[in-house]
Amino acid sequence: MDITAAQQDVRRVYRGGFAGPLVSAVVWTAASAVAQWWSVSAAMAVLFFGGMLIFPLSSLVLKAMRGPALLPKGHPSNALATQVALTVPLGLLVAIALGSVAPSLFLPASLVIVGAHYLMFISLYGMRVYAVLASALVGIGGLALFAVPSLRDASGWIGATVLLVSAVLVYRAHRAESSTPRPGENEDMNSPSTPRRPDVTEVDIIGGPERLEVELQEYDARWPETFLAHRERIREALGSTAVGIEHIGSTAVPGLAAKPIVDILVTVDDITAEEDYLEPLLAAGYVLRVREPRHRLVRTPSRDAHVHVYAHDDPAVEDYLLLRDRLRTHPTDRALYEQTKRALLERRWDDMNDYADAKTDVIVGIRTRARIAARANARDADPAAARDLP
Repeated sequence: MDITAAQQDVRRVYRGGFAGPLVSAVVWTAASAVAQWWSVSAAMAVLFFGGMLIFPLSSLVLKAMRGPALLPKGHPSNALATQVALTVPLGLLVAIALGSVAPSLFLPASLVIVGAHYLMFISLYGMRVYAVLASALVGIGGLALFAVPSLRDASGWIGATVLLVSAVLVYRAHRAESSTPRPGENEDMNSPSTPRRPDVTEVDIIGGPERLEVELQEYDARWPETFLAHRERIREALGSTAVGIEHIGSTAVPGLAAKPIVDILVTVDDITAEEDYLEPLLAAGYVLRVREPRHRLVRTPSRDAHVHVYAHDDPAVEDYLLLRDRLRTHPTDRALYEQTKRALLERRWDDMNDYADAKTDVIVGIRTRARIAARANARDADPAAARDLP
């Protein structure tokens, strides 16, 4: 995953990061009030412990908005996000030490530290507004420390106001990004055939390769019921965004032995508009596993259901359904497919994707026979229409 795609994920999941400055504004308001009407020592405690709570409180704000509050496990920006969250409480220890010697310096010194902390948001989110926020906080703190001592008592209130205004600006920027095309893109957002933005160009497997450790099981009549439960869950999460929801894969074929993983195909108008489907699926409890050109895969934390998302007009959609329907109606191909899987599973597979690739030749052969049969049936029914079949 390149840095631009990673920043897109961070902006989408954290809503541009607006919750951080919003909660910070509340903490700074409380600390400034305590410093003015009680003591600077008490304000130190409020700002330090409040700083430690900014990330969990921000997560609660995001959850209250019925969206994801964390990046998927294994995401390349996770480490940076954790490091950024730790810089404020650690940096405030320096301000506390300074404030213990000269109490009037605590709030302005803390502003400089918090402002420096927001400099890292420029790389984390890819948003220039954080450069403005960082400059404003560092500037206010620096002025109060070195040039305008009369600002020291008011610096906390000023910092709280700057943070609040920044939270509003960041949220508006996030909403604008979510609802409008990028510069230079076709502005016809209502056309299903017009991508909202360029699709990803790299294959990103969140968490890296996984060893295949699940064995085949005889067909279980409960698998269709599991699919129906997930279909309702997905419908509730996506609403009309889901053009179609189909049960695919071996668990969708009665009589076929399969790994106990229910595969589900969800089709949408625009695979690039992740904010329309990926964010709701993550909020519904699924986790991102694969992002690649034309395809996204989310799954349950227990890994017993895989949800494949494609654009409704992607050729892969027809391929999945063609294979499923052929296996449902042709015992010979169904037996061949099961024999192939059993033979392959006698080997060790350190990457599940290699196992899937090893079945490709057999799958292509089954789909080819299905297409030939479809053309033959169409020719008998309507010779003219048969010429249009692939």
